[in-house]
Amino acid sequence: MYELLGEYVPTYVLHLPHKKNDEISRNLWFEEVKKFKGIVEDLTGRKITDEKLRAAIDLANRKRLALAGCTTPEKRTLCP
Repeated sequence: MYELLGEYVPTYVLHLPHKKNDEISRNLWFEEVKKFKGIVEDLTGRKITDEKLRAAIDLANRKRLALAGCTTPEKRTLCP
């Protein structure tokens, strides 16, 4: 399916190692993420830094919490 999507928009598939507790698998995953980071930086023309990434994660978490507060039904005591 991603092959078809790749014909219309830039697409990259992250290859996941089969084992998660293996040092070789962790190293492969780390290299895969670094490669993806480079592709995103080239595509956007923006450098990804630890500080910018942390700020983006914090912002996304605050948005998620704010939306959760809007969509959670109010806990009311119903009248008898």
